[in-house]
Amino acid sequence: MTSANRVEIRIARPIGYDDVHPELLAEDAMREGWPYEVVHDHGAVVVVSVDRIEGYERAPLKAVATDAIKASWQQHLRFE
Repeated sequence: MTSANRVEIRIARPIGYDDVHPELLAEDAMREGWPYEVVHDHGAVVVVSVDRIEGYERAPLKAVATDAIKASWQQHLRFE
């Protein structure tokens, strides 16, 4: 997947995830079926890169990010 087809999402570590490995945090946060990769671990924030799956090729970044993350994790998303 090319970088033009990827969206970076910042996920703030929720309470209780301070010592959790970033891969496990991302696994808990992502909706099943979305290809993703942890690209940065900034301690309080983990950056995950997701692929634009079929049907999301022209979707706005925010739509891709919010649909890629489980609803229960929406409050932990950060947009810049």
